[in-house]
Amino acid sequence: MVLDVEEATWSVDELASSEHLHLVPLMATVEMGAKHRAFSGAIDPVLQAAALAAFIAPNGRRVRKLRPFITLGLWSRSSLETNMDPIHTTVLNHLKEEGTLRVVPLPEVPSPAAGMMSGLSERQLKRLAKVWPTMDVDQRSMAISELLLPCLTHPELSTPRLEELTWHRMLVGDDRHDLASQLYMVKQAWPEAADAGRLFASTLLDQWLGTGRFWAEGQATD
Repeated sequence: MVLDVEEATWSVDELASSEHLHLVPLMATVEMGAKHRAFSGAIDPVLQAAALAAFIAPNGRRVRKLRPFITLGLWSRSSLETNMDPIHTTVLNHLKEEGTLRVVPLPEVPSPAAGMMSGLSERQLKRLAKVWPTMDVDQRSMAISELLLPCLTHPELSTPRLEELTWHRMLVGDDRHDLASQLYMVKQAWPEAADAGRLFASTLLDQWLGTGRFWAEGQATD
């Protein structure tokens, strides 16, 4: 099986038959909202591989453990840099409804990755997290707007991705780090040297498949 995550998006009728399984991003349309408006997006190879795994072994132990992570391929795609990704939103809502993960705003994440959002005051976020349970909807909206204002002056994060990081953090069970934070910490810890990178990837994969945890609490980042 080949997962070609960097490949351009294909339509189903463009796919040629081959002797091996070759997964590429596939164009898809989903209906969203009360008016069932159609939105187009791409089903990435990670999501396709997860669907195949669920079909082959729907009650498999590893399939169940890794299910919360099927959105990370979509999260990593560049489509979130320009607009809302309808496929990512649809999958995220499905995982939330079935109880695979919780979707929470940033102040409800116990330990979000530091440095992930340029311009964000970590001290201000910690203060906000303490009073967050006592605030009503309007107070929360105003507090979040004040918290994120400095982030808007930094070009590193697009508006759609910033909105996702603010309101749609993915938490699994009692993990202190949301999935986006875990992915960010893995990227930060990845060694530059090729040999060290391969060893890091192998160790990470063994841990992930064995425990269902992408980033363990207290894992070294240097």
